[in-house]
This record gives sequence, structure tokens and C-alpha cells, in this order.
Amino acid sequence: MDADLATLVDRIRRGDRLAEQALALRYERPVRALVKRHCRPNEPLAEDIAQEVLADIVERLRCGLIEDPQALPHYLQVAISNRCRAHYRMGAAFSSGVDPDAMADPSAAGADPAVQRAQEEQSRLLRGLVESLPVMRDRELLRRFYFLEETRDEVCSALGIDAAHFHRVVHRARERLRDAWIARESGPAPAAAPMRAKA
Repeated sequence: MDADLATLVDRIRRGDRLAEQALALRYERPVRALVKRHCRPNEPLAEDIAQEVLADIVERLRCGLIEDPQALPHYLQVAISNRCRAHYRMGAAFSSGVDPDAMADPSAAGADPAVQRAQEEQSRLLRGLVESLPVMRDRELLRRFYFLEETRDEVCSALGIDAAHFHRVVHRARERLRDAWIARESGPAPAAAPMRAKA
């Protein structure tokens, strides 16, 4: 039994923010390594995926959704595998290798006309889904960070978001966008907006 881990988890459940940071620091390196192992070589969003996994596990611990602290390593492995698979399910048009400028104007990518049309249609659908989200902050955050490529600090300043919670807020907005996509497709769940963005 890892007493230190159990103590950290108990402190997180009681709302201790320092314990949350300590847990994230403890697992940051192995999570990054596993994410890179599951992702394609030189995946530019590997760091974002790692941060999302860490934010998700802290949130679940805070809410008491993970009862056994000793199950964390296994939970992390499963969460990382699922998150990385989901990242690629949106298809080539929304993969991290697509230039956001080309998404706005697919003809700029120099792609095959059929590919350009598919990219244009998927981009239109995604932007429409973002605009349909009921929470204004979600709409603005996704629009600024992914479509306008504003930096994290620029988005936080414009929307009044605490930079320390940025990854958690982005994660939740992307989850709501993913839910909107699922509702539209009524099929398997793709990842939400896995597009290249500035750090």
C-alpha cells in the first residue's frame, strides 16, 4: 500500500489544490512517456493529451469517482490509450497535421480536389457545432484557441480564465463539443477538435 499516494488522494478529495499539483507532478513524466508511445511519431498535441489525462484524473479523484488509489496506474494506462485513440478518430481532415489556415481555406493546402471538398465540409460542420454550443465561454474558447490560434495566455486574458485551470477548461469544452458531434452522428464517439494549436 502506497501511503503517500493514499494521503495525496485523501487531500485531493478534501479540496487541497497543493495535493492536486503534487499528484500531477508525480505522474507527469510517466504520463507523457505513455502518451508519446501511443501517439504517432512527433505528434504535436502529445503534451495537450497528457495534460488532459492528468486534469481528468484529478477531477475524478476530486469527485470520488476513483475509489482505490492503488488503481491509479492501471486507470492512467487505460485513460491514455482511450484518449490517444479518440484523438485520431475524427479523421485526416481534423488530425493535428492539418494546417488550421488550410482548414479555413482548404484550397490553400494544395490537396486533391476531392480531399479539399471533404476538408471543407468537415471544417464547416465542426465550426457549426462549435457555434451551436449553449455555453458562450465554450464557443469563444474553442473558436479563439483552435480556429484563431490565439495562445493560452491570450485566451485566458480575453475570457478571464485562470491559467492554472486552462487545460481543465479546454478539456471540458472539448468534451461538450464531442457530445454534440456524437448527438449529430448517433455513432461512435470521435475526439473533439484535435487540431494544432499554439502552446
